[in-house]
Amino acid sequence: MRARRSVAVLSGATLAITLAMAGSGALSTANADGPTWLPSGILTLSTSSGASSGDGWTYSDGTTTSLPQVLTTPTGSCVLTPAGGPLVNLSATNGVPGFASHSIGVTQTATSSLCNKVNINKTTTKTSKGTPVTTTTVESLTVAINNSTTGGLYDPTFGGFMATSTHLDLELRDDSTVTAQLFDHGVALPTASGVFTLIADEDAPPATLPDHTKYCRTSTDEDGYDYTGKRDNCGWDIAPGLNFDSVVLTPVAGSFSLEGGGDYGSTAAANRTTFTLVKKYDGTLAKCDGTSSATTFGSGSVIGATLTRLANNDPTQACAPLPYTLATSGGYTTFHKPQPTGDTSQFAIAVTRHWALAPNPVPAAQVNWEDGLPGDDGLGNHTLQWCVLGAIGGVAANTDPNLTAYVPTNIASPLPPAATDQSPDALAGKPGLQYACIYKQSPVFNLGDGSLTQTDYIYFTGDIKFPTA
Repeated sequence: MRARRSVAVLSGATLAITLAMAGSGALSTANADGPTWLPSGILTLSTSSGASSGDGWTYSDGTTTSLPQVLTTPTGSCVLTPAGGPLVNLSATNGVPGFASHSIGVTQTATSSLCNKVNINKTTTKTSKGTPVTTTTVESLTVAINNSTTGGLYDPTFGGFMATSTHLDLELRDDSTVTAQLFDHGVALPTASGVFTLIADEDAPPATLPDHTKYCRTSTDEDGYDYTGKRDNCGWDIAPGLNFDSVVLTPVAGSFSLEGGGDYGSTAAANRTTFTLVKKYDGTLAKCDGTSSATTFGSGSVIGATLTRLANNDPTQACAPLPYTLATSGGYTTFHKPQPTGDTSQFAIAVTRHWALAPNPVPAAQVNWEDGLPGDDGLGNHTLQWCVLGAIGGVAANTDPNLTAYVPTNIASPLPPAATDQSPDALAGKPGLQYACIYKQSPVFNLGDGSLTQTDYIYFTGDIKFPTA
C-alpha cells in the first residue's frame, strides 16, 4: 500500500494498473453529481490550567491520533515558538503570536503581561504644541489549517483537507466583541456566509441579535480575567455552510485569548477548540446495476477511460452510495474509494489508448498492488492476465459483453484464487477483496496511417491506478 502521512490515512489496499503509456496528459473527470466532501477527522486544540502542561494541537481520523504539535515558548519569552507546525500555522497582525497561562494571544515584545491576549492598543504621543495624538492599533490572530502539499493535513490522493465548522474556546474580557472572518486558501468567504460576531458581556442579552451573531453572558467583571476558571470563557460554534481553511479573529471591543478547554476542569474534553475536517472526492457512484459510471478524458496515449460500478460481490450487502476519486496526479490516473473491511464492490473499466504509430509489441497492462513486493519487473508490477473462466458470471476470455449494460451474475464469492490475483489480500489468504483481470480487448489498426487504438476492458475489485507516462 502506498505510504501516506499518518494523519491522512486511506483505509483499504490499493490496486494499481500500469499501462506503459507512451505519453502523459492531464485527465479530467466527467461525473453527474460533482465533488463530494466526506468527513476526515477532527483537529483539536487542548490546553490545561494551573501548573500542568500538555498544550498543543492534535489530529484524529477516528482511528489514530497524531503526535501533538506542542505550544511552547523560549525561556524568558512569551513569543510562541514556533508559531507553525504540521497541523496548524498561527500568525498575527500588529504583533506576533504569543503564549502564556495556557492561552494564545498576540504580543509586540518577548516579555509582556498581555502577550496571551488579542487586544486593541492605544498609544498617545505628546507634542510640543497642540493636542496629543492617540494612535489605535488592532491586533488579530489567524489560525490556518496546514493543508499545504508538505503539511500534515494533506493527502496525495484527496488533496488538502478543509474545515466545515469550528468550535472556539475563547476567554474574554467583559464587554468584548470579536469578529471571525473565514478564508479558503487566502480568499475571504462572502460576507453573508463568512463573517461571524461574538459578544461577551455579564449583562442580560438583548431581545434580538443580527444574523451570524452570538451573545455569550459571562459571569466575570470588566476589571480582570479568570485564568483558571470558566466564568469568562465562551464556546463559539461557527458553521458557514462553505468549506474554509483559516479563520482571522479580531477584537472590535475589549480583548480575548484562544484556549482549548483547560479552564473547564473535569469537562475540559467537551470544551476544546476543534475544527471538523473533510476531504474531497470527485463524485458518488449511486447504483450497483451497471448504470452508475464516471469517465476521464486526456491526451497522450490514453484518450479516455470509462469506469462502471457493478453489482456487489456479496448480494447480501446493500447498495449504498459510494464516493470516489478519479484523478490524474504524479503520472497516474487513479480510482479510489473508502474501503471498509469486507468491502465487495465490483467495477469494470474500459481504458482506450491510441498510438500514432502502432507499437510492436503493444505494451501490456500491468497490476501494481503497492505492497512493497518486487513484482515481475522488480518495480512491483505484474502483467495483467485474462479473466479466469467463471470468475465473473461465466464470462470467458475475450468475450464481448456490452460494458455499460453488463451486470455480472453468478459471481463466485470469494473470487477463485488464481495466479493473476497478486494482491496482498490474495497472498494473505483473502482472495476476492482485491482482484483484477482483462475480459476483453478491442484493437483497431489503421492501415492508412499505421496508428493503433486499443481498448482494454478490465474487471476489478478494490482501488485501481493507471499511469499516464
